Amino acid sequence: MSAALLLSGPDRKVFLVEKNEELGGMVSRCEKLFPDMVKGREITESRVKSLEEDENIEVLTGTAVENILGFFGNFVVTVREKESEPREFKVGAVVVATGADLFDPGALAEYGYGKIKNVVTASELEEMNLKGKIALEDGKEPKSVGIIHCVGRKEKGYCSEVCCRVGIKISRYLKEKIPGASVTQFYQDLCIPGSVAQAFYEETRNAGVEFVCTEAVKLSESDKKIQIDNDGKLATVDMVVLLPAIEAAESTSEISEMLGVKKGKGEFLTEEHEKIGPVTTTVEGVFLAGTVSGPKTVRDTVSQSEAAAGKILSSLVPGRKLETEARTSKISESLCTGCRTCLTVCCYSAIEYDESRGICTVNEVLCKGCGNCAAACPSGAATHQQFTQIQIHREMMEVLR
Repeated sequence: MSAALLLSGPDRKVFLVEKNEELGGMVSRCEKLFPDMVKGREITESRVKSLEEDENIEVLTGTAVENILGFFGNFVVTVREKESEPREFKVGAVVVATGADLFDPGALAEYGYGKIKNVVTASELEEMNLKGKIALEDGKEPKSVGIIHCVGRKEKGYCSEVCCRVGIKISRYLKEKIPGASVTQFYQDLCIPGSVAQAFYEETRNAGVEFVCTEAVKLSESDKKIQIDNDGKLATVDMVVLLPAIEAAESTSEISEMLGVKKGKGEFLTEEHEKIGPVTTTVEGVFLAGTVSGPKTVRDTVSQSEAAAGKILSSLVPGRKLETEARTSKISESLCTGCRTCLTVCCYSAIEYDESRGICTVNEVLCKGCGNCAAACPSGAATHQQFTQIQIHREMMEVLR
């Protein structure tokens, strides 16, 4: 939504495609956002209103992207709304902001999720809170709550970064809504980077929230209470809140294949470079924003979307010609045998197989001149402009003179 609002202009049309019926994603289901504890629902409602009032933005909710073809400056997007006919429109660039999912705690028996009463996830507690009351299954308010961190961290193989701060925020909810309730957090490692997050943690701890470091926990039910076994020590609570890991959304694999953007650790989409290209991909014209490339806070997500919008605004300028790479590869039609070896080594999805002619061709707009195809081609059909065998031979002869 932030990217769409920044990109909108009198000479620029923006299509915002959302598979769900409402905009806002996970943020719209949060009463407040850390660390400022501002109201998340109000922020999303304000953005949605701005989008609806902007005549240069077309919002397509309940709509799925079926295909994206083309290259930077000339993409053709095919979408479908429910059972209606597919629709096509042309765009110059694509921002992928499809978000992420949460790890299913039911896959781990030690947490008793779905079997032990009053064991809920953080998102389920957020829903309770939005409805106005945090309560047990019998409708009573919990007098004691245990918050368990790192659910699924070991299985996913990475830290989700934001879960600790979500747990601290939930502690604030509980202390505000249920005065006198005891809140205990069980963690393996606390991820609270920066002075602002540290202050947020210290304020919460000073409000009476207990933090217990533990290697492992196991839940059991006893006399309508929940027992938390933490390294052999037992604690009894009325409710347990699980903080599940953030994992790649189900649709990520489909998007990866559709756009030719590679997946990295955790099956998230991979940016071009972690430091110097955090919003770009190896496919020119395709940008990433939010948790589609890995766990992030709302603040970091918005910053990334604004950076993606900035990249597009500085490169897709009306009336300015797009500059392509000069050192692209070429494939000789007479030498190409159609073995498609080049397809497997091209990092930029710049090579296509022409079935009618039985040969591979290079899209010079997408090609970045890495030379992988020229090095891998068994027939010598693929060559790298300015780096042909004759040119390299002559350069070497001059060096050796």
